[in-house]
Amino acid sequence: MRAFFEGPAGSGKTHRLIERTVSFSPGVLTDPRHRLLALTFMNGSRLRLNGRLSAVHGLRGRFQCTTFDSFAGLVVQRQRSLLRTLPTLPTEEMNQFDVICRDATRLLHLAQVRNWVATSHPLVIVDEAQDLDQHRFGMLSALAGCTHVIAAADSFQNLRSATDTPELMSWLRACDEATQLTQIYRTSQAGLLQVAAALRNGTAATAGLTAFKGKQVGYWGAGIRILAVPAKTAGLLAWTVASELSGMSSRAAVLTPDAHTPKVLEVIARVQSPPPFNRTSGTFGPFAIRWERADEEEAREIWSSIPGADALSIPEAIAAVKSLGCAERRSICDRIEAARILRGESHVSRERLREIVEDVVRNGRRFAPAEPTGRRVMTIHRAKNREFANVVVLWPQTVGGGAEQQRRLLYNAITRAKNGCSVVVFGVDRLGKPPFSD
Repeated sequence: MRAFFEGPAGSGKTHRLIERTVSFSPGVLTDPRHRLLALTFMNGSRLRLNGRLSAVHGLRGRFQCTTFDSFAGLVVQRQRSLLRTLPTLPTEEMNQFDVICRDATRLLHLAQVRNWVATSHPLVIVDEAQDLDQHRFGMLSALAGCTHVIAAADSFQNLRSATDTPELMSWLRACDEATQLTQIYRTSQAGLLQVAAALRNGTAATAGLTAFKGKQVGYWGAGIRILAVPAKTAGLLAWTVASELSGMSSRAAVLTPDAHTPKVLEVIARVQSPPPFNRTSGTFGPFAIRWERADEEEAREIWSSIPGADALSIPEAIAAVKSLGCAERRSICDRIEAARILRGESHVSRERLREIVEDVVRNGRRFAPAEPTGRRVMTIHRAKNREFANVVVLWPQTVGGGAEQQRRLLYNAITRAKNGCSVVVFGVDRLGKPPFSD
Protein backbone atom coordinates (compact mmCIF):
# COMPACT_ATOMS: atom_id res chain seq x y z
CA MET A 1 0.00 0.00 0.00
CA ARG A 2 1.15 3.52 -0.84
CA ALA A 3 -0.66 6.61 0.48
CA PHE A 4 0.12 10.25 -0.28
CA PHE A 5 -1.06 13.59 1.12
CA GLU A 6 -0.45 16.73 -0.93
CA GLY A 7 -1.39 20.29 -0.08
CA PRO A 8 -0.16 23.85 0.51
CA ALA A 9 1.62 25.04 3.65
CA GLY A 10 -0.55 24.87 6.76
CA SER A 11 -3.05 22.39 5.29
CA GLY A 12 -2.27 19.70 7.87
CA LYS A 13 -0.18 17.32 5.76
CA THR A 14 1.91 16.10 8.70
CA HIS A 15 -1.22 15.76 10.85
CA ARG A 16 -2.92 13.62 8.21
CA LEU A 17 0.29 11.65 7.69
CA ILE A 18 0.40 10.68 11.37
CA GLU A 19 -3.36 10.15 11.54
CA ARG A 20 -3.19 7.66 8.64
CA THR A 21 -0.15 6.00 10.21
CA VAL A 22 -1.99 5.48 13.50
CA SER A 23 -4.98 3.90 11.75
CA PHE A 24 -2.86 1.69 9.48
CA SER A 25 -0.04 0.56 11.78
CA PRO A 26 -1.95 -1.96 13.98
CA GLY A 27 -2.49 -4.22 10.99
CA VAL A 28 1.14 -3.95 9.89
CA LEU A 29 3.28 -3.73 13.04
CA THR A 30 2.12 -7.16 14.19
CA ASP A 31 5.45 -8.59 15.33
CA PRO A 32 7.37 -7.35 18.42
CA ARG A 33 10.37 -6.87 16.13
CA HIS A 34 8.49 -4.51 13.82
CA ARG A 35 9.30 -0.81 14.01
CA LEU A 36 7.83 2.08 12.06
CA LEU A 37 10.53 3.80 9.98
CA ALA A 38 10.04 7.59 9.73
CA LEU A 39 12.26 9.35 7.18
CA THR A 40 12.93 13.00 6.33
CA PHE A 41 15.53 14.81 4.26
CA MET A 42 16.49 17.53 6.76
CA ASN A 43 17.56 16.94 10.35
CA GLY A 44 15.28 19.72 11.61
CA SER A 45 12.27 17.99 10.04
CA ARG A 46 13.40 14.76 11.70
CA LEU A 47 13.37 16.40 15.13
CA ARG A 48 9.87 17.74 14.64
CA LEU A 49 8.51 14.48 13.23
CA ASN A 50 10.13 12.58 16.10
CA GLY A 51 8.35 14.88 18.55
CA ARG A 52 4.99 14.37 16.85
CA LEU A 53 5.37 10.58 16.83
CA SER A 54 6.52 10.51 20.45
CA ALA A 55 3.22 12.13 21.45
CA VAL A 56 1.24 9.19 19.99
CA HIS A 57 0.71 6.68 22.78
CA GLY A 58 0.41 3.65 20.52
CA LEU A 59 3.68 4.40 18.71
CA ARG A 60 5.98 5.11 21.67
CA GLY A 61 8.98 2.80 21.51
CA ARG A 62 7.81 1.38 18.21
CA PHE A 63 9.39 3.73 15.68
CA GLN A 64 12.77 4.83 14.38
CA CYS A 65 12.95 8.42 13.11
CA THR A 66 15.99 9.32 11.02
CA THR A 67 17.12 11.09 7.86
CA PHE A 68 17.50 9.40 4.49
CA ASP A 69 21.27 9.92 4.69
CA SER A 70 21.52 8.26 8.12
CA PHE A 71 19.37 5.32 7.08
CA ALA A 72 21.40 4.92 3.89
CA GLY A 73 24.57 4.83 6.01
CA LEU A 74 23.06 2.09 8.17
CA VAL A 75 22.10 0.00 5.15
CA VAL A 76 25.54 0.33 3.55
CA GLN A 77 27.35 -0.38 6.82
CA ARG A 78 25.34 -3.52 7.59
CA GLN A 79 25.42 -4.85 4.04
CA ARG A 80 28.95 -3.85 3.06
CA SER A 81 29.87 -7.41 2.09
CA LEU A 82 27.01 -7.48 -0.42
CA LEU A 83 27.99 -4.08 -1.77
CA ARG A 84 31.41 -5.46 -2.72
CA THR A 85 29.73 -7.97 -5.03
CA LEU A 86 28.07 -5.21 -7.05
CA PRO A 87 29.77 -3.46 -10.01
CA THR A 88 31.85 -0.40 -9.08
CA LEU A 89 30.26 2.85 -10.24
CA PRO A 90 31.98 6.22 -10.82
CA THR A 91 31.77 8.74 -7.98
CA GLU A 92 33.16 11.83 -9.71
CA GLU A 93 31.19 15.02 -9.03
CA MET A 94 29.18 13.28 -6.29
CA ASN A 95 29.42 14.11 -2.61
CA GLN A 96 29.84 11.30 -0.09
CA PHE A 97 26.20 11.37 1.03
CA ASP A 98 24.90 11.03 -2.54
CA VAL A 99 27.26 8.09 -3.08
CA ILE A 100 25.99 6.39 0.09
CA CYS A 101 22.34 6.94 -0.89
CA ARG A 102 23.00 5.59 -4.38
CA ASP A 103 24.72 2.51 -2.92
CA ALA A 104 21.86 2.02 -0.46
CA THR A 105 19.38 2.11 -3.36
CA ARG A 106 21.34 -0.59 -5.16
CA LEU A 107 21.37 -2.74 -2.03
CA LEU A 108 17.64 -2.25 -1.44
CA HIS A 109 16.97 -3.91 -4.79
CA LEU A 110 18.61 -7.14 -3.55
CA ALA A 111 16.18 -9.77 -2.22
CA GLN A 112 17.97 -10.46 1.06
CA VAL A 113 18.28 -6.76 1.89
CA ARG A 114 14.62 -6.20 1.08
CA ASN A 115 13.68 -9.11 3.35
CA TRP A 116 15.80 -7.65 6.16
CA VAL A 117 14.14 -4.22 5.82
CA ALA A 118 10.62 -5.68 5.55
CA THR A 119 11.19 -7.75 8.69
CA SER A 120 12.43 -4.72 10.64
CA HIS A 121 10.36 -1.89 9.12
CA PRO A 122 7.23 -3.05 7.29
CA LEU A 123 5.82 0.49 7.40
CA VAL A 124 7.70 3.61 6.19
CA ILE A 125 6.46 7.20 6.45
CA VAL A 126 8.09 10.20 4.76
CA ASP A 127 7.46 13.86 5.60
CA GLU A 128 8.53 16.76 3.37
CA ALA A 129 9.01 14.29 0.52
CA GLN A 130 9.27 17.10 -2.06
CA ASP A 131 12.86 17.71 -0.90
CA LEU A 132 14.10 14.34 -2.14
CA ASP A 133 16.55 14.36 -5.03
CA GLN A 134 17.11 11.48 -7.43
CA HIS A 135 19.29 9.51 -5.00
CA ARG A 136 16.85 9.72 -2.04
CA PHE A 137 13.91 9.14 -4.39
CA GLY A 138 15.71 6.00 -5.55
CA MET A 139 15.77 4.80 -1.95
CA LEU A 140 12.08 5.58 -1.45
CA SER A 141 10.95 3.76 -4.59
CA ALA A 142 13.08 0.75 -3.61
CA LEU A 143 11.58 0.74 -0.10
CA ALA A 144 8.09 0.84 -1.61
CA GLY A 145 8.86 -2.48 -3.28
CA CYS A 146 9.10 -4.27 0.07
CA THR A 147 7.21 -2.08 2.59
CA HIS A 148 4.06 0.02 2.96
CA VAL A 149 4.75 3.74 2.36
CA ILE A 150 2.82 6.81 3.54
CA ALA A 151 4.18 10.19 2.40
CA ALA A 152 3.37 13.92 2.51
CA ALA A 153 4.69 16.61 0.17
CA ASP A 154 4.10 19.95 -1.57
CA SER A 155 6.19 20.52 -4.67
CA PHE A 156 6.05 24.33 -4.28
CA GLN A 157 7.84 24.05 -0.94
CA ASN A 158 10.90 22.48 -2.54
CA LEU A 159 13.52 25.23 -2.13
CA ARG A 160 16.20 23.29 -4.01
CA SER A 161 14.83 24.15 -7.44
CA ALA A 162 17.93 22.88 -9.22
CA THR A 163 17.05 19.36 -8.07
CA ASP A 164 13.31 19.38 -8.75
CA THR A 165 12.21 15.86 -9.66
CA PRO A 166 8.89 15.78 -11.54
CA GLU A 167 9.24 11.99 -11.59
CA LEU A 168 9.02 11.97 -7.78
CA MET A 169 5.76 13.94 -7.68
CA SER A 170 4.25 11.85 -10.48
CA TRP A 171 5.20 8.69 -8.58
CA LEU A 172 3.65 10.02 -5.37
CA ARG A 173 0.43 11.12 -7.08
CA ALA A 174 0.07 7.62 -8.56
CA CYS A 175 -0.18 6.10 -5.06
CA ASP A 176 -3.06 3.78 -4.13
CA GLU A 177 -4.43 6.54 -1.87
CA ALA A 178 -3.66 10.09 -3.08
CA THR A 179 -5.35 12.87 -1.10
CA GLN A 180 -5.36 16.54 -2.11
CA LEU A 181 -5.66 18.92 0.86
CA THR A 182 -6.95 22.44 0.20
CA GLN A 183 -8.15 23.87 3.51
CA ILE A 184 -5.56 26.03 5.36
CA TYR A 185 -5.60 25.56 9.14
CA ARG A 186 -2.47 27.43 10.21
CA THR A 187 -3.98 30.90 9.81
CA SER A 188 -7.29 32.52 9.03
CA GLN A 189 -5.81 35.95 8.21
CA ALA A 190 -7.29 36.90 4.83
CA GLY A 191 -4.40 39.11 3.68
CA LEU A 192 -1.79 36.52 4.57
CA LEU A 193 -3.72 33.81 2.73
CA GLN A 194 -4.13 36.13 -0.26
CA VAL A 195 -0.40 36.83 -0.62
CA ALA A 196 0.43 33.13 -0.21
CA ALA A 197 -2.01 32.24 -3.00
CA ALA A 198 -0.58 34.97 -5.25
CA LEU A 199 2.93 33.64 -4.80
CA ARG A 200 1.84 30.11 -5.69
CA ASN A 201 -0.05 31.39 -8.75
CA GLY A 202 2.83 33.56 -9.99
CA THR A 203 0.98 36.87 -9.66
CA ALA A 204 2.22 40.03 -7.91
CA ALA A 205 2.50 39.56 -4.16
CA THR A 206 1.04 43.02 -3.49
CA ALA A 207 -2.03 42.62 -5.73
CA GLY A 208 -5.22 43.26 -3.79
CA LEU A 209 -3.46 44.76 -0.76
CA THR A 210 -3.96 48.35 0.40
CA ALA A 211 -1.09 50.73 -0.42
CA PHE A 212 0.05 53.32 2.11
CA LYS A 213 2.61 56.14 2.20
CA GLY A 214 3.95 58.22 5.06
CA LYS A 215 6.93 57.56 7.30
CA GLN A 216 6.77 54.08 5.79
CA VAL A 217 5.88 52.94 2.29
CA GLY A 218 4.24 49.64 1.55
CA TYR A 219 1.09 47.53 1.46
CA TRP A 220 -1.04 45.93 4.10
CA GLY A 221 -3.82 43.40 4.47
CA ALA A 222 -5.23 41.32 7.30
CA GLY A 223 -2.24 39.59 8.89
CA ILE A 224 0.37 40.92 6.42
CA ARG A 225 2.47 44.08 6.02
CA ILE A 226 4.98 44.57 3.19
CA LEU A 227 7.30 47.51 3.87
CA ALA A 228 9.92 49.09 1.61
CA VAL A 229 12.90 50.69 3.40
CA PRO A 230 15.95 52.42 1.84
CA ALA A 231 18.62 49.74 1.62
CA LYS A 232 21.54 52.05 2.44
CA THR A 233 20.21 53.01 5.87
CA ALA A 234 20.93 50.18 8.32
CA GLY A 235 19.64 52.31 11.20
CA LEU A 236 16.24 52.80 9.58
CA LEU A 237 16.08 49.14 8.60
CA ALA A 238 16.83 48.14 12.21
CA TRP A 239 14.24 50.63 13.53
CA THR A 240 11.63 49.14 11.17
CA VAL A 241 12.39 45.56 12.22
CA ALA A 242 12.34 46.50 15.92
CA SER A 243 9.09 48.42 15.44
CA GLU A 244 7.44 45.38 13.86
CA LEU A 245 8.74 43.09 16.63
CA SER A 246 7.39 45.44 19.28
CA GLY A 247 3.85 44.59 18.24
CA MET A 248 4.46 40.85 18.16
CA SER A 249 4.64 38.11 20.79
CA SER A 250 7.90 36.64 22.08
CA ARG A 251 7.27 33.63 19.83
CA ALA A 252 8.18 35.71 16.79
CA ALA A 253 10.81 34.58 14.31
CA VAL A 254 12.95 36.67 11.97
CA LEU A 255 13.54 34.87 8.67
CA THR A 256 15.82 35.75 5.79
CA PRO A 257 16.88 33.98 2.59
CA ASP A 258 20.50 35.06 3.08
CA ALA A 259 22.00 34.99 6.58
CA HIS A 260 25.49 35.99 5.38
CA THR A 261 24.68 39.35 3.80
CA PRO A 262 26.54 42.06 5.79
CA LYS A 263 23.49 44.33 5.77
CA VAL A 264 21.30 41.62 7.32
CA LEU A 265 23.92 40.89 10.00
CA GLU A 266 24.24 44.61 10.78
CA VAL A 267 20.47 45.07 11.06
CA ILE A 268 20.10 42.12 13.45
CA ALA A 269 23.04 43.34 15.55
CA ARG A 270 21.43 46.79 15.88
CA VAL A 271 18.08 45.29 16.86
CA GLN A 272 19.84 43.28 19.59
CA SER A 273 21.95 46.12 21.01
CA PRO A 274 21.11 49.09 23.29
CA PRO A 275 20.05 51.87 23.36
CA PRO A 276 16.32 51.36 22.82
CA PHE A 277 14.57 52.74 19.74
CA ASN A 278 12.36 55.81 19.96
CA ARG A 279 8.84 56.35 18.75
CA THR A 280 6.51 59.28 19.40
CA SER A 281 4.43 57.14 21.75
CA GLY A 282 7.46 55.76 23.62
CA THR A 283 10.49 53.53 23.32
CA PHE A 284 10.84 49.89 22.30
CA GLY A 285 13.63 47.33 22.10
CA PRO A 286 16.33 46.24 22.07
CA PHE A 287 15.25 42.63 21.55
CA ALA A 288 17.05 39.44 22.54
CA ILE A 289 17.14 37.40 19.33
CA ARG A 290 19.10 34.17 19.13
CA TRP A 291 20.63 33.08 15.85
CA GLU A 292 19.62 29.54 14.98
CA ARG A 293 22.08 28.02 12.54
CA ALA A 294 22.98 24.60 11.19
CA ASP A 295 24.96 22.39 13.57
CA GLU A 296 28.14 22.64 11.53
CA GLU A 297 27.94 26.42 11.23
CA GLU A 298 27.19 26.84 14.95
CA ALA A 299 30.10 24.59 15.95
CA ARG A 300 32.48 26.34 13.54
CA GLU A 301 31.62 29.75 14.99
CA ILE A 302 32.20 28.56 18.58
CA TRP A 303 35.43 26.72 17.84
CA SER A 304 36.95 29.56 15.81
CA SER A 305 36.22 31.95 18.71
CA ILE A 306 38.24 29.94 21.24
CA PRO A 307 41.57 31.76 21.71
CA GLY A 308 44.88 30.00 22.26
CA ALA A 309 47.68 28.04 20.65
CA ASP A 310 47.58 24.68 18.84
CA ALA A 311 47.72 22.85 22.18
CA LEU A 312 46.32 24.22 25.44
CA SER A 313 46.64 22.96 28.97
CA ILE A 314 43.35 21.80 30.47
CA PRO A 315 43.04 24.92 32.72
CA GLU A 316 43.90 27.19 29.77
CA ALA A 317 41.32 25.49 27.55
CA ILE A 318 38.60 25.74 30.21
CA ALA A 319 39.41 29.41 30.84
CA ALA A 320 39.31 30.13 27.09
CA VAL A 321 35.92 28.46 26.69
CA LYS A 322 34.48 30.21 29.76
CA SER A 323 35.36 33.56 28.19
CA LEU A 324 32.89 32.86 25.37
CA GLY A 325 29.30 34.00 25.51
CA CYS A 326 27.78 30.84 23.98
CA ALA A 327 25.19 28.77 25.83
CA GLU A 328 27.20 25.60 25.23
CA ARG A 329 30.30 26.72 27.15
CA ARG A 330 29.44 24.77 30.32
CA SER A 331 28.97 21.49 28.45
CA ILE A 332 32.22 22.03 26.52
CA CYS A 333 34.11 22.70 29.77
CA ASP A 334 32.62 19.55 31.32
CA ARG A 335 33.87 17.49 28.38
CA ILE A 336 37.36 18.96 28.64
CA GLU A 337 37.43 18.31 32.40
CA ALA A 338 36.25 14.73 31.82
CA ALA A 339 39.28 14.16 29.58
CA ARG A 340 41.54 15.13 32.48
CA ILE A 341 39.73 13.02 35.08
CA LEU A 342 39.01 9.89 33.03
CA ARG A 343 42.05 9.74 30.75
CA GLY A 344 44.61 11.74 32.67
CA GLU A 345 45.15 14.20 29.83
CA SER A 346 46.97 17.41 30.71
CA HIS A 347 46.60 19.19 27.35
CA VAL A 348 44.01 19.38 24.58
CA SER A 349 44.77 20.04 20.92
CA ARG A 350 42.82 22.44 18.71
CA GLU A 351 41.64 19.48 16.65
CA ARG A 352 40.35 17.73 19.77
CA LEU A 353 38.63 20.96 20.85
CA ARG A 354 36.88 21.10 17.50
CA GLU A 355 35.64 17.52 17.91
CA ILE A 356 34.33 18.28 21.41
CA VAL A 357 32.52 21.44 20.27
CA GLU A 358 30.93 19.66 17.30
CA ASP A 359 29.76 16.80 19.51
CA VAL A 360 28.31 19.12 22.16
CA VAL A 361 26.41 21.18 19.57
CA ARG A 362 25.13 18.05 17.79
CA ASN A 363 23.91 16.43 21.01
CA GLY A 364 22.39 19.67 22.24
CA ARG A 365 20.28 19.95 19.10
CA ARG A 366 19.37 16.26 19.21
CA PHE A 367 17.82 16.44 22.67
CA ALA A 368 16.58 20.03 22.54
CA PRO A 369 12.83 20.69 22.35
CA ALA A 370 11.54 20.79 18.78
CA GLU A 371 10.37 24.38 19.22
CA PRO A 372 12.45 26.34 21.78
CA THR A 373 10.92 29.49 23.20
CA GLY A 374 12.02 33.08 22.61
CA ARG A 375 12.69 35.15 19.52
CA ARG A 376 14.99 33.61 16.93
CA VAL A 377 16.50 34.54 13.60
CA MET A 378 17.25 31.92 10.97
CA THR A 379 17.25 31.23 7.26
CA ILE A 380 14.04 30.42 5.44
CA HIS A 381 15.48 26.99 4.65
CA ARG A 382 15.91 26.27 8.36
CA ALA A 383 12.35 27.39 9.13
CA LYS A 384 10.79 24.85 6.79
CA ASN A 385 7.96 22.73 8.21
CA ARG A 386 7.71 24.98 11.27
CA GLU A 387 5.22 27.57 12.49
CA PHE A 388 5.50 30.69 14.64
CA ALA A 389 3.00 33.06 16.16
CA ASN A 390 4.48 35.96 14.15
CA VAL A 391 7.15 36.30 11.49
CA VAL A 392 9.33 39.17 10.25
CA VAL A 393 10.94 38.51 6.86
CA LEU A 394 14.12 40.38 5.92
CA TRP A 395 14.30 40.52 2.11
CA PRO A 396 17.72 41.92 1.07
CA GLN A 397 18.82 42.78 -2.44
CA THR A 398 21.07 39.72 -2.57
CA VAL A 399 18.30 37.11 -2.86
CA GLY A 400 19.50 34.63 -5.46
CA GLY A 401 17.71 32.44 -7.98
CA GLY A 402 15.15 33.32 -10.60
CA ALA A 403 11.60 34.57 -10.13
CA GLU A 404 10.25 31.06 -9.45
CA GLN A 405 12.84 30.38 -6.75
CA GLN A 406 12.21 33.77 -5.13
CA ARG A 407 8.46 33.14 -5.04
CA ARG A 408 9.05 29.82 -3.32
CA LEU A 409 11.37 31.39 -0.78
CA LEU A 410 8.95 34.17 0.11
CA TYR A 411 6.02 31.72 0.20
CA ASN A 412 7.85 29.42 2.61
CA ALA A 413 8.71 32.42 4.80
CA ILE A 414 5.28 34.04 5.13
CA THR A 415 3.42 30.73 5.56
CA ARG A 416 5.31 30.03 8.78
CA ALA A 417 3.15 32.69 10.51
CA LYS A 418 -0.08 31.95 12.36
CA ASN A 419 -1.12 35.45 13.46
CA GLY A 420 0.78 37.95 11.34
CA CYS A 421 3.77 38.54 9.11
CA SER A 422 5.79 41.65 8.18
CA VAL A 423 8.03 41.62 5.12
CA VAL A 424 10.81 44.25 5.23
CA VAL A 425 12.11 44.80 1.70
CA PHE A 426 15.58 46.39 1.40
CA GLY A 427 15.06 49.08 -1.26
CA VAL A 428 12.15 51.42 -2.02
CA ASP A 429 11.74 50.77 -5.75
CA ARG A 430 11.20 47.02 -5.68
CA LEU A 431 7.62 46.43 -4.53
CA GLY A 432 6.18 46.45 -8.02
CA LYS A 433 8.27 43.46 -9.00
CA PRO A 434 6.89 40.04 -8.07
CA PRO A 435 8.39 38.95 -5.79
CA PHE A 436 10.69 41.92 -5.30
CA SER A 437 13.35 40.93 -7.84
CA ASP A 438 16.43 43.09 -7.98
